[in-house]
Amino acid sequence: MRHTWNSYGITHTGNIRAHNEDAYLNYPQQQIWLVADGMGGHTAGDVASHMIVDELENYTHTPLLGRNTRQIIQKLQKVNQELVEMAGDEGNKIIGSTVAALITQRSHGVCLWAGDSRIYRFRDDKLKQITRDHSELNELLDLGMSLKEALRSPFAQAISRAVGADRTLAVEAQIIETMENDIYLLCSDGLDKEVSDEEIADVLTSHTPDDSVQVLLKMALERKGQDNITVMIVY
Repeated sequence: MRHTWNSYGITHTGNIRAHNEDAYLNYPQQQIWLVADGMGGHTAGDVASHMIVDELENYTHTPLLGRNTRQIIQKLQKVNQELVEMAGDEGNKIIGSTVAALITQRSHGVCLWAGDSRIYRFRDDKLKQITRDHSELNELLDLGMSLKEALRSPFAQAISRAVGADRTLAVEAQIIETMENDIYLLCSDGLDKEVSDEEIADVLTSHTPDDSVQVLLKMALERKGQDNITVMIVY
């Protein structure tokens, strides 16, 4: 049964972009960790991701995992409404952000997400992606389309869900059982676009959790590193 967690996070603008629209919340005292990847242009995405982090900084951990989950979803829905209204006031099409959050309580946790920021679990030297990207590609696959057909869609790489993207926010949640030696990795897509799951597992096997964050960031930057990159490890 886990009572305490350690964590380490880092974010980087990447090699191409001039502005970092990623943000993260590393709050082990309240047993919550979060990555947000903003979208909507130079300053709009930055605003969206930081609004999520600022709102969740006011999260108060309780002994009840269900209550904590509801509290986070309510806070994300509040930000969603504010972003939709902001976009309307400023004449922008969308001001939004993906979100991937992990909360824990004793031997269980909940992963919550909207968009394609990810949460992985590393257990017994095996890496498993817990979240499933909210993408047009996955929606087409769910409709029965083959991967080859789905990839032909001009919208295949678009995300289908995000905070601020629609007036109604649907946050997906999955309860998990945590174990003593578990390691959880939260990241924006700036990492998984450049570094494969197999490579992530190799890094986590051969490095300490703190060092792994730096190694994974370096690997992404040494490749194209076109997007903002955020990596956080909870252990």
